[in-house]
Amino acid sequence: MWDQGAYDELLQEAQRCDRQLKRTVEKEDDDHDARVFTRFVLQGRLRDATRWITGRGNVGGVLQPEDVMPNGATVLDTLRDKHPPQFKPPQESFIRANPLPLMVDVDVTANLIEKVARSMRGSAGPSGTNASQWQNMLLRFGAHSNQLREAIASLIRRMANNNVDWNRIKALLARRAVALDKCPGVRPIGVSEVLQRICAKAMAWTTGDDLKEACGSDQLSAGLKSGIEGAIHAMSAIFEEDQTECILLVDARNAFNQLSRPLALWNARIFWPRCARFLFNSYRGYPLILFRQNNAFLLSREGTTQGDPLGAMMYAVGTLQLIKELKSPNWKQMWYADDSSCAGSIARVQPRNLFLVKLSNIYDNSFPLITAADGVRRTAYGRWRTVYGGQRTAYSRHRTAYGRRRTAHSGRRTAYSGRRTAYSGRRTVDGGRRTDKNFYCRFGFYTLSNVYFRCI
Repeated sequence: MWDQGAYDELLQEAQRCDRQLKRTVEKEDDDHDARVFTRFVLQGRLRDATRWITGRGNVGGVLQPEDVMPNGATVLDTLRDKHPPQFKPPQESFIRANPLPLMVDVDVTANLIEKVARSMRGSAGPSGTNASQWQNMLLRFGAHSNQLREAIASLIRRMANNNVDWNRIKALLARRAVALDKCPGVRPIGVSEVLQRICAKAMAWTTGDDLKEACGSDQLSAGLKSGIEGAIHAMSAIFEEDQTECILLVDARNAFNQLSRPLALWNARIFWPRCARFLFNSYRGYPLILFRQNNAFLLSREGTTQGDPLGAMMYAVGTLQLIKELKSPNWKQMWYADDSSCAGSIARVQPRNLFLVKLSNIYDNSFPLITAADGVRRTAYGRWRTVYGGQRTAYSRHRTAYGRRRTAHSGRRTAYSGRRTAYSGRRTVDGGRRTDKNFYCRFGFYTLSNVYFRCI
């Protein structure tokens, strides 16, 4: 029928076959876990096998769009709230650059596609073709596989070096939606097409070093090597300094879905020009998010879409200007995606927190956007949960009588609100005197809504 041009008949035949497929999920028997574990092991997916057999991969289970949450809203309504409409940022929010950085063409070869294909893994997108099937097509059929790799390389070069009509690629950029039960809440998971993941990973391999150079240590989600480990050691050392009184941890709610897409694309044009066209073609329209065996769908109109290998990098370049605005010699900060830590004295960290809220809600060179029907402007960091809880001053009530004494044990600390560990911090009292056999904690560590204070 395809060769004869009978496309309508072919489509109707496909729809008829689809209606004959099973719509209900079969009940799992006692051997289901063992079969799944064995299949993962035979496929070489040892990490997935371990997560499955230990129960870490299916906590809460998968929710259907029509399921009702404890708050009375359906899963579909909850997911729609997590995908807000796009907000048009004011003109003064865009970075001014004159002249604009030169956009150099990107050259992607079939050899790079082969390298990317060997590292691919994961389930299928809306089309139903998973990573293993794509690996077979790209690697196991000799000259035919080489032709396919050349075709994919040509597609990437076209998307990276030219403006592509959205209608030509919107099927490639569709996602399969999976809603997981967070107990409580819903965690949206997006599974993109394997072909789109291959294209995005090839661009990340080709242009990723440009973004690492632009972000440096300001935004570690750009992929700086050993950046997270260095940040942990740096913040630990800063916390030990005499002038450091607290560490403020900031997390953003629904950050990736509330990132201002127009501003992020413009930031990419300034800081990441070699990948700017590819991101523009990928996000110039609204990617479709589909549910399997269900007619419900969502539109990704703001932020980065779930399942995009370039999502973390796009978020990094999108938040870079905001991070630069927050840099100051009065405090030390670290950023990884939407998670931030800031160390310093209470008198200096609190104004930094207020400055962050001001940038987020009033004026922001990076991400002003709208996320609610009442028209309240917010930045890509969503409703900042600064965990300050309204300028808490409870730290003054938690100061102890330990003064400035520090333990030789370098103040082994726990995050259990000052609870000292029984094996290292246990103090024994023998006639009012501490024995020499045990360490005793001379450094208190308290947590109050994720604001950590030193005992001084």
